[in-house]
Order: sequence, then structure tokens, then C-alpha cells
Amino acid sequence: MSTDSSYDSVSEQFRTYLVEIVFHGVGYYTIWFTDMTTSDEQDKILINAEGEALLFPGIDQLKRYIRSALPDLPDARNFEGWVNAYSLDKPYAVENIDEVRQSIANFRTVSGSQKAEVLDQLDLFNFIGDYRDLVQDDYLEEKMRDPVMSSFFDAAYTFFFWKTPEGTEDPGIDPEQFKTLFNEIIDYFISRTRVVTVE
Repeated sequence: MSTDSSYDSVSEQFRTYLVEIVFHGVGYYTIWFTDMTTSDEQDKILINAEGEALLFPGIDQLKRYIRSALPDLPDARNFEGWVNAYSLDKPYAVENIDEVRQSIANFRTVSGSQKAEVLDQLDLFNFIGDYRDLVQDDYLEEKMRDPVMSSFFDAAYTFFFWKTPEGTEDPGIDPEQFKTLFNEIIDYFISRTRVVTVE
């Protein structure tokens, strides 16, 4: 999902990434970053005091927010270095929730024939998981630790990262339960976002 090697180098240097999140046909922007001031270097996204994920209608608005909020941001020194070095004219990555929802509707099992769709699903699942861990959300913890979702997570890593032969399928995931749970997770995450307009 990266777009340019120079963008990659800046993002990787500061471990701070501009992410576009698309839902209901509209793209919003946020930051996914590693807080290197914590002992475990926790992966985080921008949130407000109420624990809502902050989304911005435009990249310029996000940039203005970062500059104005620097004193209050986690790992502020790293954020300052990133925002000064990064041109901010396109995202490092895109989480297209609309497209993932379509692939969820067509989900049958984890297999090589659905590799691209499953990897997009896994990417969104992990992104929401970072939000869950950041705010310690009990609802997301319960839903995402459900045996069906755990089986999906394990199977996806087994088939696509641990080199299981292409075409091998995992028969243990109930497609209808998976669709219901994943859509509930997505709906809840969207409900915990806040679109911020910065003049």
C-alpha cells in the first residue's frame, strides 16, 4: 500500500504513518504511529480524551492539528520530526472499509484463492486491534477474541506468512458467524471515531 520509496523512508524513520480510512464512500485521514517513549513501543492511532479515534476530512487539516497539538501528543518530538519531513500529499496506506465489507460478504474460508481479500481483512482487523489495545475497549476485546475471529487470525497468518502450500483451506471458520462478528467489530469501530475539522 505504500506509494513512494521516499515516503517509505520518512515513515519508517519516524515509525509514523499517514493512513486514509474510507467508509460510506468518504475518505478520512489519521495517523498510525509507534510511541517510542513507552517501554513496549506501543502502536497507536490519534485519539481524543474520550478515547475516540480522530479522523480528518483533509490532509491539510490533519497537518494543522498535529502542529497545534504537538505539546499534548504522545512522543511529541518524534511527531514534530515526522511532520516536518513528510510532504503529506498522499497517504502511506489506505484502509478501505467499504471494500473490506464487500469482501466479507463474499467470504467462504481462508484460502490461497482469496489471498488479496483475506490480507485486506487481516490488515483492517489488526488496525482496529491497535485501537482496541490503546483504549482497552472491553467490547472489542470480547468480539475480536471470539473463537471464530481467533481462528481467522491464526489461519490467515498460517497460510500467508508461515508458508502453508497455496490453495490449502481452513475448514474451521463458520462463514456466517465470521461475517456477523466482523461487521459488528467494524460498526463499533466506526461509532468510536470522531471527524475533526480544523480551520
